[in-house]
Amino acid sequence: MPAHDPKVRGPSGDPPPVGEVLLRPWSVGGIVASAGLVIPILCGYVPFVGWWISFLYVPGLVGYYLLTIDHVGRGLPGMARFEPIAAEAVVPVLGRGFACVVAMMLPFALVSFWGPTEGSSLYPMTMFGSLAVGALLGPTVILSVYITNSAFSAFHPGAWWRIVSELTEGYARTAVLFVALCAVVAAIVLVTNSLLPGGPLSLALRAFVLNLFLLSQACVLGDFVRRHSHRLGG
Repeated sequence: MPAHDPKVRGPSGDPPPVGEVLLRPWSVGGIVASAGLVIPILCGYVPFVGWWISFLYVPGLVGYYLLTIDHVGRGLPGMARFEPIAAEAVVPVLGRGFACVVAMMLPFALVSFWGPTEGSSLYPMTMFGSLAVGALLGPTVILSVYITNSAFSAFHPGAWWRIVSELTEGYARTAVLFVALCAVVAAIVLVTNSLLPGGPLSLALRAFVLNLFLLSQACVLGDFVRRHSHRLGG
């Protein structure tokens, strides 16, 4: 994935309709990209290829997720061209994705260790609340990593505060859409785990559908970057 240049941006202005932002990955380009991302999963089941190649799905998804934010943030139409990640970039991309997930799961981890124990009347509410807080933190965490190209920014409260404090109105809209898409992704995982049989085709189908919703999430973040480019790139 090319290095991110926060100073190169498309025009800012009024946000496009929510539907237009969310449905961009459901275009031909987005469907092709989502299908291309699951190729490593299928290749992992091919004899003599090696199951380890299926793990390339994760850096591929993280890399394209960040590339989608950049593409939409620059005000470019359609979806970004699918570009393979260079071998030397796999570890940094994985590190950024892992840092974002860990930062978003911190509230849940803290409540799990120090919150009400299972069986308590407060347990379900606190568990759900901690996951909701993590999802609300998601846009600040991911955008901080995107802007700086550093995994460490996922744990930098100062970077989070800059985005939330300076862009409160726009952030609220983005956060609501982000949390809603997180809920959809979680529901898809739960439903497909119980309904779909095992095997490579089922796994690839689930990953394909998840890719579409996760790329919708990336488009929401990219739209936020586009509308506030004059402040984020300053």
